[in-house]
Amino acid sequence: MAVSRDQIDFKAEVLRVDFQIAEDGETESGKNSALQRRHIKARDEEESGRVVPLPPNVAFELRRHIKNHGVWGPERLLFPNVTRTGYLYASYFYRQIWMVALSKGGVAYCKPHSMRHYYGSRLLYAGVPENDVADWMGHSSTDVLREHYHYIFEGAEQRGRAAIATMLTPGADDPTEGQAEVA
Repeated sequence: MAVSRDQIDFKAEVLRVDFQIAEDGETESGKNSALQRRHIKARDEEESGRVVPLPPNVAFELRRHIKNHGVWGPERLLFPNVTRTGYLYASYFYRQIWMVALSKGGVAYCKPHSMRHYYGSRLLYAGVPENDVADWMGHSSTDVLREHYHYIFEGAEQRGRAAIATMLTPGADDPTEGQAEVA
C-alpha cells in the first residue's frame, strides 16, 4: 500500500521496498491510531530497505496502473484510498479489495500475507539461490529463510544425489555426445 512511483525503476527492472503504511501514528485526540507512511518495520532511516527484481509482466501492469490512475500525494503513491484523499487502510483493503478479488477469482480463502510466502516458495522451488531470496524478502539471514521454508529443503540430499548421478552419466550433459569428431 506504500508503493510510490519513485520506488520503481523500470529501466533497471527493480522495485525498492523501503516504506509501509502503518496504523501507529499519533492522532490529535490520542484516540485510535493514525495512518502514516514510514520506513519498513520502523527501521532506521539510514537503512536502504531492499531491492527486488521487477518481472516484465508486473512492470507492464504497474505502467498501465500509473497511466490509468496516476499517482497521489507528495509521495506519488500508486495505491491511495478509494477517494484519493489519503492512505489506504488495511481494513478497507482486506474487506473491499482482497476478499472481493478472491471471490471473483474463485480462490479459496487466504490471507494477503500468503502472497509473501507464495513469492518466497516459488523462488526457492525455481532454484533461485537462498541468499538472494533471503535478501529480496528482507530476512536477516538464510537461517531465517530456512526456518520459514524448511519444507522446501526437505529431501535436498536425495535431489542432490540425483543431480550428481545425472551429471556423471556419460553423455547426459555433453552437447557433443554422438557428434562425429572433426579432424
